[in-house]
Amino acid sequence: MSEWHSAKYWRNRQPIERLKNAHIPKRFTKKTLDDYNTELGSPDVVTYVRQWLTNIEHNKECGEGLYFFGGSGSGKTHVACGLLREIVLNHQLSGFFITAEKFVEASYDEMNPDNVLSDMYSDEYMLKYINAVYDVLVLDNLGSERMTDFTKKAITSMLNSRYEQQLITIITSEIPLSRLSDIYGPRVASILSECCCVLPFLGKDYRLLDPHYAGE
Repeated sequence: MSEWHSAKYWRNRQPIERLKNAHIPKRFTKKTLDDYNTELGSPDVVTYVRQWLTNIEHNKECGEGLYFFGGSGSGKTHVACGLLREIVLNHQLSGFFITAEKFVEASYDEMNPDNVLSDMYSDEYMLKYINAVYDVLVLDNLGSERMTDFTKKAITSMLNSRYEQQLITIITSEIPLSRLSDIYGPRVASILSECCCVLPFLGKDYRLLDPHYAGE
C-alpha cells in the first residue's frame, strides 16, 4: 500500500520528478508552446496562454483555469501538455494529465471495498490527488467519454471539488462551453464559466495538413 502525500510534498519534488509524475502521454512529452504551429493553428492562443502563465501565482491563488475547445487535430492537447510541462518544470507546482475517459474508468474501478485503486494505476490515491491535491490538472477530451449517469456524477463531483479548493483545471474539448449544460447539467457549465477562461482553437487539422505532426 502506497503512502499518502500532501500537496506540499508534490510541490517540493525536483522539477524532473514533477514532470514524470505529471504523466503526460509519451506522444506529447516533448511538445512545447514554442513548437505549436501558429500558421496552421490559432495564432492568438499561445499569446494568451503565455500571458496567463506570467500570472501563474495569481491564477493559483484564485483557481483560474483554461477551457480549450475546437475540432480534432487543432492542437488543443499539444498546447495543454506544453503548458503543463512548462508549469511543473519552471514553477514549484504539481500537475497531472488524464483523459476524461480514463478518469471515469478509474472512478468506476475505485468502487471496491478498500476505496482505493489497484496496482494498474500510477497510485492508489490518484483520484483523491486529482480531486483535491494537484495544483494543476489537465483534463483532456472532455465529452468523449461514454455518457452515463455515473459518468456525469464522476465528472461533476471532481470539477466541483477542484472548484471549491480553487485548484487550476485546464480542459480540452470539442464541445463549446455553452453546450456543456445539455450534457453534464447546469452545475458543470456554471463552475467552468466562473473558473476557466475559454480559448477557441479555430485552426485547421494538423494531422491532415502535416503528416509529421502529432498533436490533438
